[in-house]
Amino acid sequence: MKKQIILSLILFGFLILFGCSSNRVDKMTILPATLTIDERKIYELVTRANENGVLYDYNVNKDIKSILIEELDYTNSATPVVLRSDQFSFPSSKGKLYIAYDMDKGILSGAIQGYEVASFSLTNSGQNNDTYISRTQIYLSSTMEIKPGVKIPIALVLDSDSDTISTQSIETYLEQPELLKKYSKAQFITITFLEDVVK
Repeated sequence: MKKQIILSLILFGFLILFGCSSNRVDKMTILPATLTIDERKIYELVTRANENGVLYDYNVNKDIKSILIEELDYTNSATPVVLRSDQFSFPSSKGKLYIAYDMDKGILSGAIQGYEVASFSLTNSGQNNDTYISRTQIYLSSTMEIKPGVKIPIALVLDSDSDTISTQSIETYLEQPELLKKYSKAQFITITFLEDVVK
């Protein structure tokens, strides 16, 4: 009888420990979402034809309370200039994040899906007087570790004065920022996961 009680207590303790450890996030990450065929069809249905956006899966701990979205201009110097930004409350520790940038209208939009859904949109305050011959955008295509307060480049918009434009991955531009000098415009869209509550 004592053996059964002891074994039951050990088993109970193991289940409690296992349950607690499964709720803890050892490594916070963001990565391109893997969609089922049905999810892909719905995604294509609800996104506008001229909107080039990407869905990401995110996994963070309970200390993350908000996110900061910024558009940073790297065109004229290695020190970025913040063109626009906004901070949003973060709905949950696991879910999906959608980011889209309409290059022609200069509208940055997105949504965060967790226990609830929150959407956002940032528009240019001034006129879009860009002159370019070629324009393209690229999105983050690999898994990135999330560290509180550290910017993660999600998208990059590039303009060129030539008829053709060649690009690398975002990761390459992060490792070799001097490559951005060959473009007439280089703007990163970044996301920062914060432990601060939105004021």
